[in-house]
Amino acid sequence: MSKRYSQKQAAAQVVRKQLAKEKRRRTQLWAALAVFAVLLVAGAVGVLVRSTQQDDTVNIPPGTYADGVGFARGDGPKLIEIYSDYQCPICRSFETQTRDTFAQWVATDTAKIVFYPVAVLDGYSKNEYSTRSAAAAGCAADGGKFHQYSYALYVNQPAENTEGPDNAELIETGKTVGLGEDFEQCVKDGKYTSWTQHINENFEERKLKGTPSVFVDGERVEASLASLMAAVAADDES
Repeated sequence: MSKRYSQKQAAAQVVRKQLAKEKRRRTQLWAALAVFAVLLVAGAVGVLVRSTQQDDTVNIPPGTYADGVGFARGDGPKLIEIYSDYQCPICRSFETQTRDTFAQWVATDTAKIVFYPVAVLDGYSKNEYSTRSAAAAGCAADGGKFHQYSYALYVNQPAENTEGPDNAELIETGKTVGLGEDFEQCVKDGKYTSWTQHINENFEERKLKGTPSVFVDGERVEASLASLMAAVAADDES
């Protein structure tokens, strides 16, 4: 009887040890899961924060005007604003029409002319030429050649719905206006791609739908040299 009792006691002790061991194992497992959950949440928060920071980071080229979305020439009293896309054929025509007149107005302190290189016509290009050319223009600003490069882009404008110049060709265009290795690296890195979206947001905030969009002292005018000159002359008479 005593021997049987001892065996039962021993068996019970083994069971208790097994139960205690299992309890410790479950406790350790839940603790590990809790730590993993904390790390998982912390990691997700970190990714979200980094993503938000990246989304909010916009590289702004030097020399920009009006909240970093345009480039100005001249210091005259008349404010002329032009939203233009390097893929837009009407914009190219407008640039050709107004180039000499704008140069005269800048030289005579008649007007301040602000150019906004929007990128809203990627749908008319097979390789997002609008965005890439606008970003490349930002790179040209790094080298102090924004306006010269802009004109060169219009001279070399591709036809709509075609394969526009690739980055290597954009770099070659830069060389024609005196831009070098820094410009080349900037284009390859896509340094100002986020900036193009910044300009597009300004375009949308002003509820604009097409390019070119032209303003004189905040008033919308038709995108033609005749209309522009009439608006400037009317302001002079008032």
